[in-house]
Amino acid sequence: MTRTFVFLLLLIVCSYNVVGQTPRDTDDVNAKKAFNQAAKLIYSKDYKGALIQLNKALSLKPDFIQALSERGKIYLLQDKPSEAIVDFNKAILLNSSLGEAYFGRANALFQKKDYEKALQDMTMAINNGYTEYIAYYYRGIINLMNSQANAALLDFTLCIDKKNDFAEAYHDRGSSKLLLKDFQGATADYEKALELKPGFALAYSNLGGLKKEMGDYKSAIENYSKSLKIDSTKADVWNKRGVAKYLAGDYSGAESDFDRALKLNPQYSYSLNNQAIVNAKNEKQADALAKLDALIKANPQKGEYYLNRGYIKELSGDLNGACVDWKMADTLNVKEAKLYLNDCK
Repeated sequence: MTRTFVFLLLLIVCSYNVVGQTPRDTDDVNAKKAFNQAAKLIYSKDYKGALIQLNKALSLKPDFIQALSERGKIYLLQDKPSEAIVDFNKAILLNSSLGEAYFGRANALFQKKDYEKALQDMTMAINNGYTEYIAYYYRGIINLMNSQANAALLDFTLCIDKKNDFAEAYHDRGSSKLLLKDFQGATADYEKALELKPGFALAYSNLGGLKKEMGDYKSAIENYSKSLKIDSTKADVWNKRGVAKYLAGDYSGAESDFDRALKLNPQYSYSLNNQAIVNAKNEKQADALAKLDALIKANPQKGEYYLNRGYIKELSGDLNGACVDWKMADTLNVKEAKLYLNDCK
């Protein structure tokens, strides 16, 4: 699964009715007034102004749970996860069953790449009543990132049960099924995602990857092409289509796709390696060796590059040089290297 993951925040706040006051409760009343003003500013997306009002509310009433929770959300929108965590911690300390605060803290922990704790908090959010579809979706994403395909599958299904027109949830459930080798189920979910969101370039790309894994290279190429028609700036998709063309025996087409990937990202090592392999197939051994020399210089611990360079050296008649590379590949724990070394004295 290829995915850029960004948490979305739903800033939904309530307002308070303010009635007559006595000197003793002036701070509470003024805090609620500031909070109500913050709610209006949040509604109009004036988060900077809302933050000023929330700070005022909390200076008057430090244990104002709703203000802490909303300020934490704004900190997240401002890419300040550490400050957000402080507010959500306080809110949870004041009310340990506040599901929304656990949800917000999970967001912050994810931003800090503490995925294990983010997963725990997302579960706490759900267990404490925050059962919005988005909570199941985000927990599914974290499970999928951790290769917990069965858990992710369940979460995405729960999400879809609550929101059955959510294209991303079908897509990511498809990716979970792909990990579980349920190709038919994955195909159905990717196609449903595309039905709901026809311009979903990533879904076409991942459907192409599924078809390639099934050995249906023609369909794989078609889906990669649809993805590229929507977004032609993705070097990895050009590379993937090139691999599908190579497997289908279209070496010239594969070489062209790898070239395109490298124009978009000259440092894209996967395409440079793949282009070298195609060069060799097209009897351009010198070009292939030059590319692999450059890759090995930049990545001296990448055993697969030695394996491939050894193969090309063998094609060029340099068996001794090939054996040196295969021995290095074996040292770097490339399993296939031992098979190649059988040809060495």
